[in-house]
Amino acid sequence: MSAYKIWWYASGGSQIPFLGNVILSDTVACVMELCSWLYRTTVIFLVCVLFRLICHLQILRLQDFAKLFQIDSDVGSILSEHLRIRRHLRIISHRYRSFILCLLVLVTGSQFSSLLITTKAYTEVNMYRAGELALCSMTLVTALLILLRSASKITHKAQAVTCLAAKWHVCATLESFEIADGETPTLVARNSHSNKGNDVITLTESDSDDYGDEEDDLDNNNIIPAYAFSTISFQKRQALVSYFENNRAGITVYGFTLDRGTLHTIFGLEFPVSHSNNNNNTSHLSPDNNNSPLSGSSATNNNETELSLMLKDLETAMMEPDLDNSFNGYEFGQQQQQHRAASSAMYRSMEMISRGDLKGTLYECAKAVENCDVAMTDWLISQLQQMVSVSGEPVQRLGAYMLEGLVARLASSGSSIYKALRCKDPTGPELLTYMHILYEACPYFKFGYESANGAIAEAVKNESFVHIIDFQISQGGQWVSLIRALGARPGGPPRVRITGIDDPRSSFARQGGLELVGQRLGKLAEMCGVPFEFNGAALCCTEVEIEKLGVRNGEALAVNFPLVLHHMPDESVTVENHRDRLLRLVKRLSPNVVTLVEQEANTNTAPFLPRFVETMNHYLAVFESIDVKLARDHKERINVEQHCLAREVVNLIACEGVEREERHEPLGKWRSRFHMAGFKPYPLSSYVNATIKGLLESYSEKYTLEERDGALYLGWKNQPLITSCAWR
Repeated sequence: MSAYKIWWYASGGSQIPFLGNVILSDTVACVMELCSWLYRTTVIFLVCVLFRLICHLQILRLQDFAKLFQIDSDVGSILSEHLRIRRHLRIISHRYRSFILCLLVLVTGSQFSSLLITTKAYTEVNMYRAGELALCSMTLVTALLILLRSASKITHKAQAVTCLAAKWHVCATLESFEIADGETPTLVARNSHSNKGNDVITLTESDSDDYGDEEDDLDNNNIIPAYAFSTISFQKRQALVSYFENNRAGITVYGFTLDRGTLHTIFGLEFPVSHSNNNNNTSHLSPDNNNSPLSGSSATNNNETELSLMLKDLETAMMEPDLDNSFNGYEFGQQQQQHRAASSAMYRSMEMISRGDLKGTLYECAKAVENCDVAMTDWLISQLQQMVSVSGEPVQRLGAYMLEGLVARLASSGSSIYKALRCKDPTGPELLTYMHILYEACPYFKFGYESANGAIAEAVKNESFVHIIDFQISQGGQWVSLIRALGARPGGPPRVRITGIDDPRSSFARQGGLELVGQRLGKLAEMCGVPFEFNGAALCCTEVEIEKLGVRNGEALAVNFPLVLHHMPDESVTVENHRDRLLRLVKRLSPNVVTLVEQEANTNTAPFLPRFVETMNHYLAVFESIDVKLARDHKERINVEQHCLAREVVNLIACEGVEREERHEPLGKWRSRFHMAGFKPYPLSSYVNATIKGLLESYSEKYTLEERDGALYLGWKNQPLITSCAWR
């Protein structure tokens, strides 16, 4: 630059005799301009060199940090040191980001200005007019290259920590013993590991020469001595690797990391401009403006140029190809994606566990089960076992049974699922007691019974012969209030016949057959003055045929489906589709009314993960509502939840196909099924609504009752749990 300015003034580039003497004036102007240029250049280069020194010091610190992986360090010390390094890099980025951005803008502007001057039409381009701009651009480009090379180098080194941590994790894992319980093994003699590592991989001299002189503790092909597995468990190492993958360090400019990708973008913008500018200058810049092909070619060859050569050298030095690119195949890409997904899941799970998010951890465990990720599943199950409790908060109690479901699902299917349960089957009287406690603690069963009875009483209020077919007779408790109401009916009670279809579990709880139900209801009807007849049908709902129901002419027929239809397999399970077959069969009987009470949940055809979430949300509300009536220290509460609810939860999670009996559907789907079978809605009367509201007054105000489209919805905290409707 100094030589150029002296030549420029000596050759008559300046014609301003402001001191009276041309030579003196040019000399003073040249000295002043050189001093100004020298000052600006010195300031820029001092800042760039200072930035380079700071980056070099941080690289030395990263190399010291890399040595932590070669000694018996714990995760806490490694994490603390990495956080300090990230903090320093953020401070450096914050202090230099404005300077780097301004310098980049200046370089780009000067390059475009030089390009516009040299390519402008009808403009005389020579060394006088464009030489200074070109040289200034080269100065700025050189300073920018120093900055970018220093920033990209430290970013590359900082991000190499992730590869180093992954290699450290792999080496420690390969050296670990495989034992059944998955515990961290004890350390074998370290000398043997060290020798083994030396035998596993050694760089030949040719390999070292090909790799270059950039190899250090951060970037090398040496096996790390596996000291880590002596004190650090697999899960902690995996969590640390996940942390490094999701928290990459480096120099940033307003959120943009100065790494190889960013530099490729900068070179993509700057290099074409500088190259075009250089070609234009070399073809035009000559003192005598000689535009002959020979002179242009000579200038081009001499000027091909410092800028181009510097850019190419820098790109060669900084943009060496990633070693990982040699594995650029579809299969490897899929494996990388799976590894990143697993690491991300581990990182999320550790965050959830640290903040006590039991629902989120259960979901991650279910996702690992669905993905057949055995290692992740085993680890999450071990963590969840410490978070759940059958005597804790509602979510902890439900979590215990959902965890049992996941364990049972892993134990395959069929009978092994129920063998995986840790609850002992109660005796008949015990189960009956538990069901009665749940009946009194929550209004769900009473809601279903009273709403169905109200619809039946309304439909047969003027009938003399009433036949009720109950597809889930259970203990017959639903019909106590209806028999009493019919006995008090003005004009005398009708003749009542009940056909009760048995359920094997109800028979176990009764410790006897359906004749016990008939005897109890018969005694009650006799006391109320109601002519009564009971017909027991000991068969499953899937075996029901018209001939077995004993329907007679002249009877007003009422059919009751109390929390039973969701046990019927539909078209997604068997070709027989007993769910729709049973509805069509009932329709052929021309009943006066059909009552339906079902849980408001969507678990029938839902895939495993959505079904898992639906089960969690639905039963969590049920468990929360139990807390209102049954205290935590209630001696029978655990048994009630275990024997009356836990089996449903486990069946929903653990079973598939015909083995999954719990197949709930929302009321919207039941409406479609009833419409396809030929039924029409039978809106529940306002009397039924008022009866249910009176029933809920003795329970918590958190229960909600909503009437919608002729149906009733009973919920907890505005979440619908049970629905009741009627059809004809």
